[in-house]
Amino acid sequence: MEALAGALCGVFGLIAGSWFHVLVRRTPMHQSLRRPGFHCSTCGVAAPGSFANAIVGYVRQRNCRVCSQPLWADTRWLPLLSAATCAAVGWRFGFAWALPAYLVFVCALLVITVVDLRLYLIPNRVVYPGLFICLGLLAGASLALGDSQRFRFALLGMAGSWLFYFIVWFLYPKGMGFGDVRLSALIGLMTGWMGVEYSIEAVLLGLVLGAGSGLVLIILRFRTRKDAVPFGPFMAAGALLTLLWGEAIGQLWLGST
Repeated sequence: MEALAGALCGVFGLIAGSWFHVLVRRTPMHQSLRRPGFHCSTCGVAAPGSFANAIVGYVRQRNCRVCSQPLWADTRWLPLLSAATCAAVGWRFGFAWALPAYLVFVCALLVITVVDLRLYLIPNRVVYPGLFICLGLLAGASLALGDSQRFRFALLGMAGSWLFYFIVWFLYPKGMGFGDVRLSALIGLMTGWMGVEYSIEAVLLGLVLGAGSGLVLIILRFRTRKDAVPFGPFMAAGALLTLLWGEAIGQLWLGST
């Protein structure tokens, strides 16, 4: 059943991911998702509305008819990455009641990661809807399972993660944007559904990945200590690792102490 769930979630991720380039380009600027119509990301010339779907556009016309550049430039790979991520989540959780919430979660993480890498910004128009939708879906899953404890764990994970990042931001605002604090609430909610300890693990993994990658970039001289490094992608990576292999990682940490 896990394989079937993974395959179906992969198809969902492919279809959903074919629209992500719209979210990546328009939500940070608070632009409408519908107007103006779809246009080339390089020269700005209008393209048929159906091309707003990356799959349709890729099949019918990959490059702009005016400038001959790819219509989506640096976001062509989003549908495949979304499909792979959603398939991994489907394989991990199977047909669980919480699966729809996790699909929304990882899709939101993907869009947030791309935006943060491009603009050093975590879009509220993705974080807040993702948070409220996941809250609703987890509440429904809790009712379906007759298990209110999981939902309480999720809320506790959300509050704990938000408070931890808020304290870090308050003490050292130059090292972290408040968007990271908002994102931590969503991550804490979704990892907390698995258990409060998984929220802690996601926080620690994000910090380790962020600090380690920053140190490597400095050593390789791609960055200096004064250069900004987006932290949201490392938080997202820590959350995804926790979802997929949280138990194994936790046992590895405990075994090494």
